[in-house]
Amino acid sequence: MPDLGPVVGALAEVLGPLLAAFLRTTVGMFTFTVVLAVLAYRTAAASGSPGKAALAVVLVLGLGAVLGGVLAVKRALLLALRHGVARLQLGQRTLGALFARMLGVHGAAANEAAGTRGGVVAQKVERLPLARAEELLKDAVAGLHKEGGVSGFFRSRLHRMIVDRVEALTLSRFRAEGASGGGVDLIKVRDELSGRIDELLVGVFDKLLFKFTALICLALGGGTFLIALAIRSL
Repeated sequence: MPDLGPVVGALAEVLGPLLAAFLRTTVGMFTFTVVLAVLAYRTAAASGSPGKAALAVVLVLGLGAVLGGVLAVKRALLLALRHGVARLQLGQRTLGALFARMLGVHGAAANEAAGTRGGVVAQKVERLPLARAEELLKDAVAGLHKEGGVSGFFRSRLHRMIVDRVEALTLSRFRAEGASGGGVDLIKVRDELSGRIDELLVGVFDKLLFKFTALICLALGGGTFLIALAIRSL
């Protein structure tokens, strides 16, 4: 059974960046919401009713609180993981734990298997059918989820997220390898991913951060516009 100590320990080091990201996003969304609330007030006030304008402000602030809270939590988690991947090689650590479980080796045996393709482990798993490789990956991920679940709420959540992202990248590589019809070479895939897994994960997290932030901000801006128009037309 692989030792998750290095992975879980590294996750403890990203809790500071997680909190900082949460606070920065909260302040940013609060400021954005206030600006939108002012615009909603002015739009709704065109009806000549201060009460309607005040209602528009309350609704926009409520919408901003909900969407801003969702964004703050999501960005905090993603930025914490990005920090862990970029600074602490969290992707490589997770990949190592995942493949150690798939290969069925641990400790010194894992290091020996990594250095030779002629060992017993390499001979047994040099080529596997794609379906079998996917099954091993699924079982390994389930095992890591179970072990990471006892490390506290935030670390457990972060652990599950990083494992799932590494799983997705590994599965994609398995399928590309298996498309040739020759099966999947676990050790080859592990070695290929090991040198670039952190770079790939940083790219994934950057895209998710941009996409999620843009969607939430657009939703808040669009919601504010609809609220202001609806209140003004009452």
